[in-house]
Amino acid sequence: MQISKLDILARNLAFALNNQAVLNSLSSETRETDNIERIIDLSKWLNKNISGKTLAERMALSGNVESIDGHQRRITAEDFNILTESLKPMVDIYFPVDEHRNAWYENKDKLLIAVVHPAKEWEPATAYKLNGEKALLDPYTPPEEPVLVVSLCEHGGRHLGNTVKTNAPIDDGDGGGSGGGGGGSGDGYSNLPRQNGDEDYLYKGRQTVCEEGYLRGDPEIYVDIFTESASKIKRYWFTGIDCEYTWYGELFHDYDWKIKNDLMYAWDTSTGQYTYWIWMEDDGGDDPVPIEFSYQGVTYKTTIHSGDDEMGETAVWKTSSKDAIHTTGKFEFQIKWK
Repeated sequence: MQISKLDILARNLAFALNNQAVLNSLSSETRETDNIERIIDLSKWLNKNISGKTLAERMALSGNVESIDGHQRRITAEDFNILTESLKPMVDIYFPVDEHRNAWYENKDKLLIAVVHPAKEWEPATAYKLNGEKALLDPYTPPEEPVLVVSLCEHGGRHLGNTVKTNAPIDDGDGGGSGGGGGGSGDGYSNLPRQNGDEDYLYKGRQTVCEEGYLRGDPEIYVDIFTESASKIKRYWFTGIDCEYTWYGELFHDYDWKIKNDLMYAWDTSTGQYTYWIWMEDDGGDDPVPIEFSYQGVTYKTTIHSGDDEMGETAVWKTSSKDAIHTTGKFEFQIKWK
């Protein structure tokens, strides 16, 4: 039922996007939105005035006969508002691929309006061309044509705040960065063994298993960090990751997605001999769902959303090298300190 409603919205949005004023509105909305993937809230966009008509009214100009409440009839502007409000938590409109998001207008005549259900991200997706023709999209490989997605919000009705993606990968080698003499290195981090008072920084991280298809946009990865005795230090969000297995450097966000470029924690007597890192990919759903992991006879408890994907967990020992690559099997990361 949800897919059929999303289909109706996508099909008629494709019709409306034949109008230059609607294309201009799409361009404006994606520029002005303040969330990380330039996501548009369809319920608000439907009622925006676009050269004398709302988007919903322009979509209704298609004259399409649709199945509404089990009856075949010509679609109206009010139908689009009712359909959108019935889809919980909300309907998102977005360009999932960075290259499309940044340059879609140059190929606006080739726009594909795709329907994506969060629970079916690895299935071929139906898309509509502006001339009304249908196409099937490979969920693993983005097409050259720009794709605009119509989907249920995967984050429980909240849009994650805006940030700047780290474009330039750092050190594709073994994690190195050798230092000069003494206690410092050329990158400003210590070459000496950790001691109490030292501050750990997550230097870089990457996926080794992709948990989110491209049609869902960039994955939203977070980590819960604990002391050895299972006291939670904090939850951090890691952005700027893609599925190309590329290292990205020091970019962190707290739960509100404010740029921190900040340390993870300082070692003291309460930290223990290691910290425990539990990595997740946020996919929304019911909240909170309790989960727990055991290591060295200690149980580590946290809560996630019901749709979140586990990215694995691992310990970061106080005695580990600054060149060590810590891995969960799905995520790799490097810690440095100073």
